[in-house]
Amino acid sequence: MVHAEKRAVISDLITRAHTVGSHALVVGCGLGEDAEVVGKPAVAVDLSAVALVEARQRYSWHTYLVADAHNLPFVDDSFDTIVCSEVIEHVQDPLQMLAEFQRVLRRHGLLVVTTPNWSSFYGIARYLGELVLRRPVTSAGQPIDHWYTKGLLEEHLNPYFEINEWRGVWFFPPIGRGRKTLPTSIVVPLLRFLLPVEHFLQSRLSAYAHLLAVSCVARGTKLRNQR
Repeated sequence: MVHAEKRAVISDLITRAHTVGSHALVVGCGLGEDAEVVGKPAVAVDLSAVALVEARQRYSWHTYLVADAHNLPFVDDSFDTIVCSEVIEHVQDPLQMLAEFQRVLRRHGLLVVTTPNWSSFYGIARYLGELVLRRPVTSAGQPIDHWYTKGLLEEHLNPYFEINEWRGVWFFPPIGRGRKTLPTSIVVPLLRFLLPVEHFLQSRLSAYAHLLAVSCVARGTKLRNQR
């Protein structure tokens, strides 16, 4: 349900921006679900060739490429829209990636980013888990998993993008991890009952959601990351 809500928020942010053209890029598309939020055929890239094989089988109308977000294989001003969902926390140099996004976006092109948030129930649970276990607790064993806060994400975006709108996704506490979760027969009806609360909080308390979601537009002056 978290991922369904996330994709609904991304789609809404794209619709509300009123700047979407015909050329869209989805970075870190995985198995292809996130490419569907664009609502039209898009270019979708990922580091995993295996994931792209399955994505191509499931959503064949998109164009798939193996590519590194730090060095995108596109000329300047190629796209009107970029979607980057739960990727920025896993990259080695997020500022380099954002500079690449600004480079390949047309002036005032739209970027939508989502990322896990330390200032949430999930962030507290991760912090306590790392404190008890005395080791990093990462998502699916990712080697890099640097979660954000709203302030830090805004700081990273600011040199390259003007923020348009913030939204939060998922305000409820974790229900477990891996196979150690509460029974679906209990969780699903409860969460469906609470969804109106989720929707009410998305634009009001975005800084405390499990996932931060932000839409922003590319600044006119192209920058290159100097790090």
